[in-house]
Amino acid sequence: MVPMNSPDRVMLDTNIFDKLLADPGAINVLNDLTKRSLVVILTTHVQADELAAIPDVNAARRVSLEAVYRQLDMTEIPTSGAIWGVSRFDRSMWGDGSGSLRIGDIMRSNPKDAEDALIAITAAASADIFVTAETKELPNRIKAKGTALEVLSFEEFMARMRALSKGP
Repeated sequence: MVPMNSPDRVMLDTNIFDKLLADPGAINVLNDLTKRSLVVILTTHVQADELAAIPDVNAARRVSLEAVYRQLDMTEIPTSGAIWGVSRFDRSMWGDGSGSLRIGDIMRSNPKDAEDALIAITAAASADIFVTAETKELPNRIKAKGTALEVLSFEEFMARMRALSKGP
């Protein structure tokens, strides 16, 4: 008997929901792969919180992005660390990270990087793939720590997922 490969565990950065909004077919591909147990999409409270915090001046965009978030078949996990004022302590693990990446590796001294730090450290601890629209600082900080986490752009990720959905 041939052992089944475990599904790719994927963490989406909050900025990826804009990309999913622009490519609604991607949601169907991802949900199909999830149903077929080929992919597990992980999320934390942070992504939902960031979407909910979009200002009322952009209420239509917020509503659309929250709808995309709810359409995806995702598994919520606690963040692998906690930051005062950002973390929901009932949905976070205490500390500065439980994997190969720590909050300070991402956040450094900029409090505006808190959400990125929580998502990235959780991805490093629990996911195989981290998908982000950021192209420089965040991916470079992750790669600099030598984690096993693969960082992909939305386009790279969806090309892989579309190929996976078609099979060998």
